[in-house]
Amino acid sequence: MIENVIKELTNKGFKVATSVYEMVPFYEAEDYHQNYYERHQKVPYCHSYRKIF
Repeated sequence: MIENVIKELTNKGFKVATSVYEMVPFYEAEDYHQNYYERHQKVPYCHSYRKIF
C-alpha cells in the first residue's frame, strides 16, 4: 500500500526519504497533546503543505 505511493512519487521524480517499518503498538498521547494546533490556532513552524497529487 504505502510502497505503491513511494513508487509513484519516485516515478514522478521525487526523492522519498521515508523509511517503512512493520507496525508496532500505538500508544495515544496524553490529553494535553491532543488537537494542539486546533487549540492554539498557529501554523506549525516545522510543517509545510505542498500538493503533489
